[in-house]
Amino acid sequence: MKRVERILTPIKMVLMLVVLVVAMVGCGGGSDKDNQVPDNPAPLPDPSDRY
Repeated sequence: MKRVERILTPIKMVLMLVVLVVAMVGCGGGSDKDNQVPDNPAPLPDPSDRY
């Protein structure tokens, strides 16, 4: 049983590292361009047109 634990421990550590790296990259959230407001956003519809 000790032999199995000796093999699994490094594998667990590597898996945890991979999960941490993926989480950090995922939370980084794409490029900055995706998060910026466009220069000319679409105009809002005129509320008087509804009635």
